[in-house]
Amino acid sequence: MNSARSETCGENRIPQVSFLKKTAAGLLLATLLSAVLLSGCQIVQSILPPTATQPSNLPTPVIPPPPAETSATSTPAGPAESRTLTVWLPPQFDPNSDTPAGNLLRARLTSFADENNVTLNIRIKSESGAAGLLETLEITSVAAPSALPALIALPRVDMETAALKGLVYPLTGLSTELVKDDWYHYAAAMSSVQGTAFCLPFAGDALMLLYRPSRLPVPAKDWQGILNTNQPLIIPAGDSQALLTLELYTAAGGALQDDEGRPTLDEIPLASVLQLYQRGAQLSTFPFWMTQFTNDALAWQAYREQRANWIVTWASNYLSELPADTAIVPLPSFTGPVSSGDGWVWCLTDPQADRRAISLQLADYLVDSQFLASWTAAAGYLPTRPTSLAAWPNSSLSASLQQMLVDVQLRPENEIVDNLGPVLQEAVLQVLQRQIDSAAAAKQAVEKIKVPKGP
Repeated sequence: MNSARSETCGENRIPQVSFLKKTAAGLLLATLLSAVLLSGCQIVQSILPPTATQPSNLPTPVIPPPPAETSATSTPAGPAESRTLTVWLPPQFDPNSDTPAGNLLRARLTSFADENNVTLNIRIKSESGAAGLLETLEITSVAAPSALPALIALPRVDMETAALKGLVYPLTGLSTELVKDDWYHYAAAMSSVQGTAFCLPFAGDALMLLYRPSRLPVPAKDWQGILNTNQPLIIPAGDSQALLTLELYTAAGGALQDDEGRPTLDEIPLASVLQLYQRGAQLSTFPFWMTQFTNDALAWQAYREQRANWIVTWASNYLSELPADTAIVPLPSFTGPVSSGDGWVWCLTDPQADRRAISLQLADYLVDSQFLASWTAAAGYLPTRPTSLAAWPNSSLSASLQQMLVDVQLRPENEIVDNLGPVLQEAVLQVLQRQIDSAAAAKQAVEKIKVPKGP
């Protein structure tokens, strides 16, 4: 079924590894508890109110204590339970998907189960929404803590939220893989929130410039060169996260936080970025129709429909398809090549203290460099470790990505994006629609996020 709230619960078994699918669950707490404790299927309906966007005049939230443990004295785990680990994954990482990446992951999980004499329950949940990974994790932590998974795969942005809500366990001093130097800078930054390590990165992504060499034989290396081509460059101009604008703004020297840690904007650097958009609108680099792209998916669809010959998009769009007519290059900024990075991470959520060591061992096993080399290439994601990229099957692509990954920086934290993104989105749209000039748009944007001063 297409509905995210009603799917059939199924189960496939191989020796010591079971793979469970979604089912429907009700709206009431009793139904949720029944679904978790009795059926073993997915919770697909949240009964908790959505978390409100934090106002920009509030300080950075403090990370709460880790989730409450289910101790051996209060609820002792039986022999079978102590050797059973549940792992939550989104559909794109389903080991039963019969894809090259799925087959690699399934083999890796089976190997771990055999080597450690454990049973793995792999449950597939939606990436987001009422039945999503983060939402279900939050519900289960309240309604049925004993049904929490041992490990969960989360987008980095959701891991940040989970850490601030105390839904995942810190890994500082625990993981043998985390202390190694074999991580790209952006990936190492993905693992931490407010200086505390909470996860192990396994799949990376970054904003890049894709183009068709047959139409643009010499890709521009700076924004002036892009404007000089007189060809439209697709960007998600209407995206409320405004990650491209944030990236250009910081490259121009703009600060994202003031001295008290609150989101802020500097007028002069922002005006220079908006002036770039203004010139692009005048030269048809950023035509009016580009304002309809409110997310990356719409922009990527327009590129595939050949509405333009280059695009600023996530590297995973290219890596998952490897279109023959397209090449990938670094995204220019005002100071050199730099890209906003993002990705997926493994988080420890096991409430059983006596089982947590083997859960962490599984996480370490799944970020092994050699395994990630083959898996990221098959899954269409950027490696999080330099040795993984070096071992990629496609050596030509590996060589072209080598320096790009060194330059990738982690995207700003959620509070920054949530507070500044919509303000920047509005400014960009006003400029591209020629409703206001770049200087006035920058001034208005700065005024919108200013915090009133006390007496």
